[in-house]
Amino acid sequence: MIRSKTERAQINEVLLKLLCHNLTVAIPEMFELGINVKLS
Repeated sequence: MIRSKTERAQINEVLLKLLCHNLTVAIPEMFELGINVKLS
C-alpha cells in the first residue's frame, strides 16, 4: 500500500520498500550460506 500523495513521494516510497525488502531477504541468506561481509 502506497500512502504518499505526490508522485515523487510515491516513487521514493516504493524505492524504499524495495530496499527494505531486499535487505530482509539478503541478511538471512548471508547467514544461511555462510557469507562473511567485512565492513571497514
